[in-house]
Amino acid sequence: MNRRVFLPTNCDRFDVSLASCYGEMEVLCSQRLNPFRVDECVEAFSQELDEKFDPDNDFICMTGQTLLISIALGVAMTKFDRVNVLLYDAISSSYKSRIITMKGNRNGKD
Repeated sequence: MNRRVFLPTNCDRFDVSLASCYGEMEVLCSQRLNPFRVDECVEAFSQELDEKFDPDNDFICMTGQTLLISIALGVAMTKFDRVNVLLYDAISSSYKSRIITMKGNRNGKD
């Protein structure tokens, strides 16, 4: 199965091309979300995660609006035992993979 890297929402102002080495880039929720309408965001992310996300293979790229990233990750954690995430490391100018579980963060294979 092909791996995918999901951006919680469209992040045109960020260059996320370096994350593409982890998989095909996709936007998790393409509709415009208002971060102040949390219930609507939760519903939108929940539906999209159910339809698109494979927790064993896919990643959530932690880039974009902080609140929307938090909501997307929170919703993912209620659905799956573990979530693969990508964090940008400014020192190495690269993305690092990590696994988030309810038991804590585990280092990825970097």
